[in-house]
Amino acid sequence: MKYPPEFTGTNADTLQDYKRHLDLNNFKPATINTKLWKVYAFLKFHNNMDVKKVTKREVEDYILHRRKNNKPKTVHNDIIDLRLFFKWLKPENNFFEDIRKVREKRRLPTNDPITPADVRKLLRACQSQRDRAITALTYDSGARISEVLGLNVGDVVFDQYGAVVTVDGKTGMRRIRLVDSVPEIQLWINQHPYKDDSKSPLFTTSRKKNEKFQRLNVRTVQNLFKKLAEEAGINKGVHPHALRHGRLTELVKLGMKEMELRIFAGWEPGSDMPATYLHLSGEDVDKRVLSIHGIVPDEDKPEKDETLKPRECPRCGKKNPADAKYCSQCSLVLDAKTAMNLKEDRTQASNAFKNALNNPEFVAKVAQMMQKEQER
Repeated sequence: MKYPPEFTGTNADTLQDYKRHLDLNNFKPATINTKLWKVYAFLKFHNNMDVKKVTKREVEDYILHRRKNNKPKTVHNDIIDLRLFFKWLKPENNFFEDIRKVREKRRLPTNDPITPADVRKLLRACQSQRDRAITALTYDSGARISEVLGLNVGDVVFDQYGAVVTVDGKTGMRRIRLVDSVPEIQLWINQHPYKDDSKSPLFTTSRKKNEKFQRLNVRTVQNLFKKLAEEAGINKGVHPHALRHGRLTELVKLGMKEMELRIFAGWEPGSDMPATYLHLSGEDVDKRVLSIHGIVPDEDKPEKDETLKPRECPRCGKKNPADAKYCSQCSLVLDAKTAMNLKEDRTQASNAFKNALNNPEFVAKVAQMMQKEQER
């Protein structure tokens, strides 16, 4: 539904007027396209009849047809969009008075969400800093992928605590605090092709089109995450919304309250999504009851998973990605294993040099080479 449908014939003018109405009411382009496609499907079902002659019967027939072939949530959305259209076209209509909206209860996977450990595996599978940055930011922000891809370079503001991004979502503009993903974003912006242009897309394509790098699209990121999951050996459904779901689940388990979650996630005041996520803590409530009765230890203050915590350089204080082996600013070794390997390599090199010095033939050859160098 990237592009709006093409209306021709009898209904063309009416639908153009409706599109204008939606534009005037400040609906986003993607939302307008979706609503127009819903009307298009309705008219196609009725052989493109004159929409001004539609009756209650035609609307009910279409809804019954949709219920036979689609999930309750899909039909629920159809009803909402068609109701909006006919309210604009025929304000006094009674088309929907006998149609009950049945919305499928939200069921989210509670047993296997994306975790910080999974994200770290995804980061290790990345082939570019751009991919690392978009993976880290998508999880850390818990934002919708459309919000992430809508970011410009100037929407990222670094401060003493990390960074803040301003996204434009369903509920309008909102600020999101970032912490763990900040080093990855800094490294990406440093090599961004348009880093000095605040209005440039934060995440750009790897190849130019029309002599310019373009804004990444959703499909590209979906394919990227799928590929990363395969390479990382993660047997979960890894897609942009799965990272959002995993992050919000983590925040709930860490004690984020409903109102805080609503603001952080960008849900409308009447949305039932917070309740959907809060029910994920049912197991935690069970543990809490047991702890009250002294049956299990009190775990009222769960510890945050530090898997993605930035690694601070002890020499210069620079915060680096969690899996960094060297400081990106002063090159100090940060990883213990890397440090041990370097020490071992140096020891081996030192021993080899000592052994060479104890070899008369080697010493004589070096002396001969030095003498020739002086004679030149």
